[in-house]
Order: sequence, then structure tokens, then C-alpha cells
Amino acid sequence: LMSNTYGDVNTADGIPLVGLQANKCLTWDGKYDYSLKSNDLIKSDPVAGEIKRVTLVPASGGSYEGVASLEKRLALIEDDGAGTCFLVIIDTDGSTVHRLKIGSDFKRLSFLDKRLYTIRKDENICELAVDGTVQRTDFYTSVFGRGLDGITNDGKYLYISSATNRDITKIDLAGTFMSSIRPGTSPVGDITFSG
Repeated sequence: LMSNTYGDVNTADGIPLVGLQANKCLTWDGKYDYSLKSNDLIKSDPVAGEIKRVTLVPASGGSYEGVASLEKRLALIEDDGAGTCFLVIIDTDGSTVHRLKIGSDFKRLSFLDKRLYTIRKDENICELAVDGTVQRTDFYTSVFGRGLDGITNDGKYLYISSATNRDITKIDLAGTFMSSIRPGTSPVGDITFSG
């Protein structure tokens, strides 16, 4: 799921989506897509469109830069705009469960195998424990350089998108490059696996 289009990572085919209103930050919980448009959390049926919209108010007054499904909850990266990021765990209705200071350089999120994987602002992939503790800062160094915009997983592998290079890279949980595809000619923004 990328840029309001369903895409097949094997064939690079895209199918337009109905009603998904996101400008960044996508995740899928096995049934619904969740996206952020500004600080609105949007719960959508992948085919029928929007189901529910909840306006989130970051405690720092900043903005949310990443979202990942944690099975029955969601994890968010909150950027205060002044150099500090927080890991925020919420219920799907928007109620905050935990909020932890995690540093200054995180943006997108994916949850796999009891860990969070995030794109840092220096374009490296970092592994975090669910409590926000950094496990590996150099989990994967992008072969793209700049422009990493999305991270997701299919239950086994991580996928990283780059709008700059219009590619999606597949890596394993050891941080090893597996393959790369270019799904069409449009830039690839944030992505999520949707089954």
C-alpha cells in the first residue's frame, strides 16, 4: 500500500485505492489500514474507505511522524519540532497508554517480531524495543543515501521505500539486503503491507 495505491512488491503493479486519505504514516493491523493526515488518525477499510477519524493532540505541541500496529494498539513517533522525539503507545481510539522520550532522530515505524524498526533522520534503520530502548542504531544503512520515506514488513522481511529513488528495498532481520524493486514511475512515499 503506497501513495494511495495498492502495489504488488513482486510485480510492481499498482491498483488505485478507494478513500484512503493519508499524507504520511501508514500501517495495517490485519483488518484495517491506519494512516495519519496531519495529526488525524484515520482508520480505513482497505476497499470501502474511511471508517473513523480521531484528531490526536501531541503532548509536545509537535507532530506525529510515524505509526505502527502493535497488534491491539498503535505506536507513534511524536516529534516536538525542537529536537526531541517520543514513542507514544495509544489505543485505536486515540487514548494514550504510554509516552516515552526516545531521542531526536526518528521518523517512520514498523513492528515485527516484538521489535520496532524506525527510519532515522540520518537515513539509517534503527531497531527499538517496544519500551523505546535503542537495540541497534545501525541495523541497516541505506544504499539509497537520502530520501527514505516508508518502512513496513510482511511478517518476515522489512521493506523500505525511497521517494527519491522510487524504489522499495527488502531486507531481512539481520539487516541484510535481499532485493529491490521499482514499482512504476511515481515516487514511492510511505508504505504498509496489507496482506
